Amino acid sequence: HYLYSQILYDEHNYDGALEHINFALHFRAEKFSYQCRKIAYLYALKQHKTCLELVENLLKNYEEAELYVLRARLNKLFGHITKCFYDVHKALELDASNLQAAKIVEELNKSAEECRSV
Repeated sequence: HYLYSQILYDEHNYDGALEHINFALHFRAEKFSYQCRKIAYLYALKQHKTCLELVENLLKNYEEAELYVLRARLNKLFGHITKCFYDVHKALELDASNLQAAKIVEELNKSAEECRSV
């Protein structure tokens, strides 16, 4: 079901992908990769609040730079800029070469500069 969910996702059938990853998670709930796939499918379905909840749960057990980057993006989406700022800096602390985190820092700096010039 995990692989089939990926095929459905690649075909932009996000509801079907979510259904199959949920089935796979029923049997392998502890699989980090399955949980990450579920978050990707929910993100594609624009279920951002649920994504944020799942990322926060994963961060209780896994301190991964990519999870902090994802939470930063979600926080930015919800307008929680301070939380976004702390998350990208935590991601860079864990992985100083994380390009996605560096890009978000650039975006935040650019937004701050634009606000100052107004």
